[in-house]
Amino acid sequence: MPKYKTIEDLKRLSVLDFEDFLKHYWKTEEFTFVATFVSEKKETNKRSGRFKNFRKKGENIYLKYPLSTFFVSYNVPANKPLEEGNYLVPCQVIKSPSPNYPFCLQIKLKSIQKIESTNKKTAIATVKFGNNSQILKKDTRYIDLCRPKPMGWGTKQLSYLVGFYDGEHKSFSKIWTSNFRKIEKYPNSEIPVCPLAVSSEELISEQIYSFKWEFSNLSDNIYDIIVAKDSQFQHIDAKQLIETLYKDSMYNESREKDMTVSAVETIKKQVSGQDPCTFLYELLQNANDDPDGDFVEVEIRLTKNMLVFRHTGKQFTAPNVLGICGVGDGGKADNKEAIGYKGIGFKNVFIRNSYVYIQTGDYSFSFDEKMLARVL
Repeated sequence: MPKYKTIEDLKRLSVLDFEDFLKHYWKTEEFTFVATFVSEKKETNKRSGRFKNFRKKGENIYLKYPLSTFFVSYNVPANKPLEEGNYLVPCQVIKSPSPNYPFCLQIKLKSIQKIESTNKKTAIATVKFGNNSQILKKDTRYIDLCRPKPMGWGTKQLSYLVGFYDGEHKSFSKIWTSNFRKIEKYPNSEIPVCPLAVSSEELISEQIYSFKWEFSNLSDNIYDIIVAKDSQFQHIDAKQLIETLYKDSMYNESREKDMTVSAVETIKKQVSGQDPCTFLYELLQNANDDPDGDFVEVEIRLTKNMLVFRHTGKQFTAPNVLGICGVGDGGKADNKEAIGYKGIGFKNVFIRNSYVYIQTGDYSFSFDEKMLARVL
């Protein structure tokens, strides 16, 4: 069997050649599968529903088209109403009308057979969370999300997620994994994950919360997630966030160790050619953007070994910590009235300084180049 490396290679195949390749890829001799029909009863729909979750008989692994992240699905015309449930569906390969993939399966609707449910409990692959946030069952979509980027979200720590709450729109406008890796798009696509609607009235705007999630199962995007209906929300303060980031960077070998290095390289490109003391202006801007009252008092002291910058602005919040630990993760990028430079201003200090110590409220933390070298 020839090896095909790209979708462009597949476009050169005939229907019969692709059919042979598909049998080899899926390890099957026939194109009769089990699929689940989900009805769509909206008046505006031009279809009665959709077959999804195609799998081989006796298996629970959903079929994907080769060299893609597209799961097999099939839209049923509006003039062919069906009962919801599982069916045996004979299929054939045809040229696809979509520009995204050259071939697709077409169901022979006249030959499908409804699979009657029995009294026995069927093992359904779902994602469910217990009191200890342990995954009780997994489906193939969850496994996909755990894969390295861009095919997944690059971590297995997905038992719960963390979100930045936007009170005006009642949604999480940014989300992270439990070890604070930012999630922006669904796997191998340009579809944004946020905003995620939140129904709770108890959350405080511009604060960070952990939450449970589930697959919506209502979208053409099979990975589409929503905030779980039974989710409890736990507020995460700056100190908790710092402890999580530290433990994960030190003990989780799967984390991208070059995160800080990458951020600094981004800053260098943004501020190249600027005055070497630019970071002082940025620190002043940060103090100005978060006053604890009508004005801010600032003290700058230069010693033999370090520069000390103190001000009377607000204490660090969890979003502030995220803002200095990753480019554009804080609230500054979304705040049009803030004069700091879109989440990278503070990090100017890392360009010519090997050690940065931050004291805020009753706790402190630091960025140490020597420690980073040991981790890398």
